[in-house]
This record gives sequence, structure tokens and C-alpha cells, in this order.
Amino acid sequence: MRRALLFAVLACAPLPALAEDTVVNASLVLKVTQVEPAADTLVARAQEAGGWFSSRTGDRVVLRIPTARTEAFVAAAKTLGVVVDHSFQRDDRSLQLADLRSRAATRRQMLAQYMELLKTAEQDGVLTVEREIVNLVAEIERYEGQIRFLEDRIAFSEVAVDFRFQDRTAPVEDGSSSFAWLNTVTLTGLLDDFQTPTGSTRVSGVRSDVPDGFAPYPKGKAFRAASPDDVVFRVRSEKHEPEATLAFWKEALRKRMLDAGYRFLSEQDVVAGATPGYLLQLTAPMGMEDALYVVAVFPVGRRLVVVEAAGEVSRVTSRLEAIRAAIAALDVG
Repeated sequence: MRRALLFAVLACAPLPALAEDTVVNASLVLKVTQVEPAADTLVARAQEAGGWFSSRTGDRVVLRIPTARTEAFVAAAKTLGVVVDHSFQRDDRSLQLADLRSRAATRRQMLAQYMELLKTAEQDGVLTVEREIVNLVAEIERYEGQIRFLEDRIAFSEVAVDFRFQDRTAPVEDGSSSFAWLNTVTLTGLLDDFQTPTGSTRVSGVRSDVPDGFAPYPKGKAFRAASPDDVVFRVRSEKHEPEATLAFWKEALRKRMLDAGYRFLSEQDVVAGATPGYLLQLTAPMGMEDALYVVAVFPVGRRLVVVEAAGEVSRVTSRLEAIRAAIAALDVG
């Protein structure tokens, strides 16, 4: 029995303390077009980060991620879909952990004393001493189990991701605005113009440079350019009817595009030469991919100069600097 008790004492040796005693829990609700591929991607990224998935159902996956890498993992997970909801919680468990370690240490000291007492105990006192030893070993094991569990939760955060279906309905192209030129600002219209140029969007009084990494598009009479990875760029003029301020067209363009079903990404004031304008970035479904649609407008007297660029999101994003530089260099007359 003494040999078994000694083994129990050795098994209860102190565990190394972690530098940070914070438990991290994160949760995400993502709208995605396909749940299984999105879940597979998250599991693969968790494994690459040194973690794993602890549970997985049809529309939910729970992952354990090394705490130091959790923020980067969550940021990457957000790119897989549209974020509906998210939370990131930190819970300082340093006091709880210190208390557990202190209790375990106190019991180990008492156990050591009883083990010494057992060596000299009289026959009628041996059973009492052994009973105290058994109770102390049980308490130490319980505390050490709680410490191991807590240190595991500190070392590996829990990230729960719930999936929802993302609507892939394309924006309407029905010309719902009362302003004629706004009805021409459509993603499909831009893309179709590169398939069958009509020549109806010729540029009047505008000089444009070809964006870096693009080549002039030879068909049609309008200014068009395209990149090798299918990002398109177009500059055109429209009649400024009715004539209005840039502030008015900012609101009108933004409202029309959101009403049509495009998803807002960002907006900013821009300048072409010395002419102020407005640039809007939108996203929209394009088959099984998402497109990034960039639209800039510059009121110039009786003309509105409209600049557009579009393509798959990541491809346009990689060329945004060149597109903005070409817009800034425009001579709108």
C-alpha cells in the first residue's frame, strides 16, 4: 500500500505554469455559398496553425486554436463569407489558477508530513494515517486535474463558427433610377461591353492612361483596357442631365446601387487632375465567384465622366493601386 501511495504522490508533481493565464473564446456567424468547403478550409487552417476541430455538424464547426494565433485565425475566417455576427472574449483566470495551485501545494506538503508520520506510527494509528493519506491524494488529483484542464483552455482557445446560406441573387439591372445615366452603371453592362462593344460609350474630351498591368482593348471606340487576369477598365462620358452637384450624385449613385442589390464595400473622395469626384467600391455575385465593381464619377460641366473597373474580388484588389493611379491621372478637360 505504501508503494501505491508513493506512486500517487509522484504522479501529482506540479505542472509548469504558462506565461499568460487568459482563456479566449471566439464565435463567428458566416454567410457562405457552400458550407462543406468553408468548413473544410477552416479545419485545414486550424491544423496548419497547430490546432484541430473538436466538433463538427452540418452547419457548425468548433475548433481549438493555439491562443497566440487565434486573432489571426479569426481574421482569416472572416474572409470566407459575409460576417453576420462575431464575438471575441478574454477571461483572466490567473486568480483561479493561482488558488488551485496553492491548494494543491498545501495538500502536497500535508501529504509529505503524513508520509513521514506513517514511518513511526503505532500499529493502532496506522489506519488513521493511511486514511488521511488516501484523502489527501484524492484531493491533490482533483486539483491537478482542474489545473490541467484550465491550462489546456488557456493554451488553446475555442473558436465556434456557425454557417448560414449566402444569397447569390445577382443585382437587378432593370434601370430603376429616374436618372438615365445611373441606369447605365451596371456590372453586367460593363462586362458585356467587353464581349460585344457597341461604341455607344465613346469618350469625349477625356484623355486616359492605360493602368499599369493593363493593355488597351482594341474593339469599339470607347477607352477600354483589360488585364491578363480578366480585370476590365473603362472610361466613358454621359450627358449631365440634370446638372447637379457632386454631393447630389454621391447620394444618388450610392442609393441606386444599394437599391439594385449591390453590397457596399467602401467609398472615398477622389481627384482626377484637379477635378473632384467620388469613388464607390461594391461587390456582387458573378457566377460562383464574387466580383468587385469600382465606379467613379466626375461632374464636368455638361458631361459626367464615369470610370469603371471590375473582375473577381481578389484580382481587382491586387490591381486597385494601378486603377486609382490611372483615375488620378485622368485629364477630364
